[in-house]
Amino acid sequence: MVMQRIDPFREFRKLDEMLSRAWQGDGDGHVERRWAIPIDLTQDGDDVVLRATIPGVAPEDIDVTVEDGVLTINAETPNDSDASFIIRERRAGKLYRALRLPNTLDVGKAESDYRNGVLTLTFPKVEAVKARRLEIKGA
Repeated sequence: MVMQRIDPFREFRKLDEMLSRAWQGDGDGHVERRWAIPIDLTQDGDDVVLRATIPGVAPEDIDVTVEDGVLTINAETPNDSDASFIIRERRAGKLYRALRLPNTLDVGKAESDYRNGVLTLTFPKVEAVKARRLEIKGA
């Protein structure tokens, strides 16, 4: 007889997994799956820099939009669904990320760069919100 550790939540996890598959589809294309694009957001002086990891995608296949203060990044990697995988660890399909930008950034002067699978977006701050030094006058 094999001893097993009692896990009172095992059946609940199985039920949760079954319901998740039912809502999301079974992976055969019934429901479109989008993978989240990992990002880093940093401040570099008066600029805010966003770096997004999007490997294996050509620059012309990356769609970046800003509408109503929301930055949206869409891309798609080739899906080899007809291949007979032994091991499959790389994500394939649609990639997506949306992020609300503060109104202190000048989206019209944003710069973009894509190298080695990393998309870099640089947003300068609006001139009116940059810190200014005030001169103090004495009597």
